[in-house]
Amino acid sequence: MLVLLTSFYLHFIPPMHDDVVAPVAPLMLAQQQDLGEQLTALDKLMRGKDNQADVLESIARLRVTAVILRNQLFAAENPGEDDSKSEMKKIIKSSRRDLAKIADNLMGVILHSRRKEITAENMKIWESAARSLGQLGGPGAHDLWQIFSKTKKFRDEADFLKLCLVEIGTTKDYTKTAVLIDLLDSSEFLYIAGAAEALAQFGDAPGKQRRTAVEALSKLVSQYYENIQSAPSNEEAQRKYRICSQPMIKALSALTGQKIVRPLEWTAWWNDNKNKSELWQDKDE
Repeated sequence: MLVLLTSFYLHFIPPMHDDVVAPVAPLMLAQQQDLGEQLTALDKLMRGKDNQADVLESIARLRVTAVILRNQLFAAENPGEDDSKSEMKKIIKSSRRDLAKIADNLMGVILHSRRKEITAENMKIWESAARSLGQLGGPGAHDLWQIFSKTKKFRDEADFLKLCLVEIGTTKDYTKTAVLIDLLDSSEFLYIAGAAEALAQFGDAPGKQRRTAVEALSKLVSQYYENIQSAPSNEEAQRKYRICSQPMIKALSALTGQKIVRPLEWTAWWNDNKNKSELWQDKDE
């Protein structure tokens, strides 16, 4: 099973984001290059100048490696009858170690001493690194949250910090549900939208966490709607609703499977369904 899944993902790697400039053929060779060599090459490039395209290609190669490792890890954690348990344990251990190593190095890209200045070129590199962290599961989620919550140099870069939140959702690390919910009434509207977009990727989270998220989302999106109804001339309330409402409604739909578009109808749905235990069971039950 592991061999088949690994082979499948080596041939069907998910499409990269627009920031990736590397051609497809070299990317498909990424798994053939030793991880240590990839990390060394990336660090060397980060110390150089005027080499954005090369840095982005190196990060893209690392992202491919991360996807392969994630899928190898999944296969090893869900072995077939013919898979050796001892061999699966080795693969689990090595895959987790390598994913953590990749996360550390991508964090190093974002905090690199040679790339401190906020420039368009550096920002594109940091965005690529953040998207790559999104492919790393728990280690990536940890670092993305550290960037969002503790890295001072990005405190005025709301768009970049929003991206970090969205990529936490990509990691599917459901332990971050609570901190994302806490951001749904942030004073920065982009953070609300980013947290909602992240939660929209948590449709398979444990039932208790989904229920808590739906309660907060339904309450707040209705509140934001009522604010613009009661004060139609309040430009700040209008801007907040314009930025936040659609990501929040998208998250509600992803978490519940319901196709409701009006905020107040979500309040009614929540009141009718909040105590229906069958709706809040874990997906694997």
